[in-house]
Amino acid sequence: MRFVNAVMQPLKETGGMYLEFINRYLEHGAIPELEEGASSLLQYVIGLMENPFIQIMVFTKPVMASIFRATTMRYVLARLKQITFQRQRSQFAARDIQTAYQYAPNMRGSEWKSLVTKVAEQYEDYGFDKKFMDNLLDNGGALEPQKWNKLIIDWATALQRKMAQEDIDKENSQETRSFRPDEQVFNDIDKDITNYLQSSTISDMEAFEQTIETMHGIWSRSEFERTKSIALRHKRYPSIDLVVNKMGRKSDEDGTRQIPISTGSSLCLDHSSGSDIEGVTTSRQLTSLLPTELAFYADEQLSDVFWYKYMQGSLQSFRYQSHLAKPTHKLKRIITAKPKGPMIVCIDTSSSMNGEPMRIAQSLLSRVVWMANRQHRRCYLIYYSEHIRTIDLQLSNWDINELKTVMQGGTDATEMLTEVFHLLSSDENYMCADVLWVSDFLIPDVKPSLLSRLNDFRQSDTRFYGYQIGDCDTIWSSRLDKMYHYL
Repeated sequence: MRFVNAVMQPLKETGGMYLEFINRYLEHGAIPELEEGASSLLQYVIGLMENPFIQIMVFTKPVMASIFRATTMRYVLARLKQITFQRQRSQFAARDIQTAYQYAPNMRGSEWKSLVTKVAEQYEDYGFDKKFMDNLLDNGGALEPQKWNKLIIDWATALQRKMAQEDIDKENSQETRSFRPDEQVFNDIDKDITNYLQSSTISDMEAFEQTIETMHGIWSRSEFERTKSIALRHKRYPSIDLVVNKMGRKSDEDGTRQIPISTGSSLCLDHSSGSDIEGVTTSRQLTSLLPTELAFYADEQLSDVFWYKYMQGSLQSFRYQSHLAKPTHKLKRIITAKPKGPMIVCIDTSSSMNGEPMRIAQSLLSRVVWMANRQHRRCYLIYYSEHIRTIDLQLSNWDINELKTVMQGGTDATEMLTEVFHLLSSDENYMCADVLWVSDFLIPDVKPSLLSRLNDFRQSDTRFYGYQIGDCDTIWSSRLDKMYHYL
């Protein structure tokens, strides 16, 4: 049952893991060791890293390093989605195997024939021998534990073979090959960029690199020409660089502040009465269960479902505002702060931001992304108006032009702030993030409980910065650590 249990667990390989591998490679030349049983995807990425041509290209040309990161991550994320989807389909079969493994003797005796027929229909091409299994389980064989276990083992083995074959088929499909990077792909991009630079009058290589970052590493001459005016707008508005350089910095303006660093992270809870229900979530928290989950637990026939959901951490439970975790630190020593922290950027996409305000916001975001990739920092984007859309910029394919397509309606900061607080309290990648809020700040007030949480995070050394595109008076100036203005 070990394989079946493995299928039921979440995928071990994540986009964040690959991003860390790639950042270490680009910063230090480090290549992960290829262990026995490594996935074909990891083997492929390590093969790219070990390619001598690619090594020369990414370690001598910053632009190509950016394109390598974006192009490789785009492929990795697409493959992980494919693999996750295939695993989700296989989990249904794995649950059937687990259920059959737990059949009572009377169920085995009455159901084995139909079960063997069903399994053979799906897995005979993957080594499941129906004739052998019929002979094995006939005449009371299904009641013998050893013979029944043989059915389960052969079934699980066939499922494993089917999953492996489907993965190979998907990896070699035309769809996957169409976006898989290789030496030739990078060589063609490198040659075209070199020819473009030789035929153009580009003197500001930093601006060129930033524009490439804004294009998310997808090189196209026409797209570059169209995008560079957005990326270079920060030169017209010097305040953009002021706020971007401040983001994630734990030091003073002159960079001399001494701060404690941690040897690890822990979570602390604010305890209060249970009257502050904020919604419903999934967890293993037995003291906050919904009544429906308690009904599963109390029912003898459904108790197995309850404990399965408990092991998966998927029990439905009440979410209390007072149970939201806040980051604390185990102090080890004092160092000079460095501008290397993660960032959360909230972009107002309401209709009042249409026109030049949105172009300024696009320029600011392109500057943030350039810095985040250059310094290997995590960056999380939240578009918000009446509702929100979220993107982890290092782990998702994104397009800066999406800012125009999502613009609509009025502005409500409630959902956006709730998402920010959730990241700061529960996502280990963003617990120590600084938050940048880009808006004209024509924003209605929010409920006092959100303002209270904002102050709590500010007191725990989280920094909230605003970038106001407009000149109206706003109540938010005094609520943030600093408000920057576009002029």
